[in-house]
Amino acid sequence: LGDKQKLGSITVNYGTFNLITGNHSMAMNQFKEFLKISRDIGDRLGQAIAIERIGRIFKEQGKEKKALDHYFKKLEIVKELNDLDGLGWTYGNIGSCYLDLEHYDKALDYFNKQLQICREINNPRGLSLSLGNIAIVYMDLEKFSLAEKNFKEALKLAEKINDIPSVCGIKGNLAQMYVLLKKYKIAENLFNETIKTCEKFNLVNDLAQLYYFLAKLNYEQKKNESVKINISKAKEYALKTGNKGRLREYENFEKKINK
Repeated sequence: LGDKQKLGSITVNYGTFNLITGNHSMAMNQFKEFLKISRDIGDRLGQAIAIERIGRIFKEQGKEKKALDHYFKKLEIVKELNDLDGLGWTYGNIGSCYLDLEHYDKALDYFNKQLQICREINNPRGLSLSLGNIAIVYMDLEKFSLAEKNFKEALKLAEKINDIPSVCGIKGNLAQMYVLLKKYKIAENLFNETIKTCEKFNLVNDLAQLYYFLAKLNYEQKKNESVKINISKAKEYALKTGNKGRLREYENFEKKINK
């Protein structure tokens, strides 16, 4: 049993590394192997983790319905284990899939379920993330005052617990909302402020996306030199993360601007 547990731990760690760096096929094989090991030794929590990670791969591949199948399987396990923390995160994962599918009512329902659980167990990070996700739903629905209210509440919580990655993510989303509202100068200042924070803490994934969104904003502003500088920076950071999907997205945008 001990050897299998060690093997499972090594396998899931390698899988997580490959997931983060965008190597989905390797990650999928490793999570399937971890799921088999967890079933062999009767580790229900391990099964939940493996199923969630497989779901995450499907989500990153744009296969939200397959992701949902896995998240609902995980939901059954965390309910069985009475794992309230896992339940909260699973509600959030399900909400994110429905958000991608533009099923906004369902997305809001699950994000609010996550919010309720996080309040019950006093999880400030989960609270901040659920409020940020609720804000994104309202932003997509063009209910900008509600979006701004939830973004600012989420930001306040993230700052209070010094959750720098969440602070940067929320500020980035808030800046994108200001782009939609054509408040370009506010958006540009917020992107640059957030980039400085991310550079200080070497948040490479966030930096890739922030420079990309800033380049897109500069394109709207017709700041051609800034577009080239910032898309180049976005590609540089995408290479560091090893996320091939993002790199392709940035390269396609670069081709568009160079036409």
